[in-house]
Amino acid sequence: MSRIFLLLAALFLGTAAAAQDLGGRALFERGALEDRRGGIELTLGLSQGVPWRAFTLTDPARLVVDFREVDWQGA
Repeated sequence: MSRIFLLLAALFLGTAAAAQDLGGRALFERGALEDRRGGIELTLGLSQGVPWRAFTLTDPARLVVDFREVDWQGA
């Protein structure tokens, strides 16, 4: 589980500077889920940077990535 979290954290660090409330809703544009040597890589394309947070939950163990102001209708 921590390996997935580290991978997602690395993916989103590049967008952390842009993760400010820019007004309006970001649009989901594309996404991919790939197997990477025993781990999973999740890639999301959004129309603009948005605030986000990641955390884990138990029973069952899972990673949650929470975004503000994203329109997921195209997903």
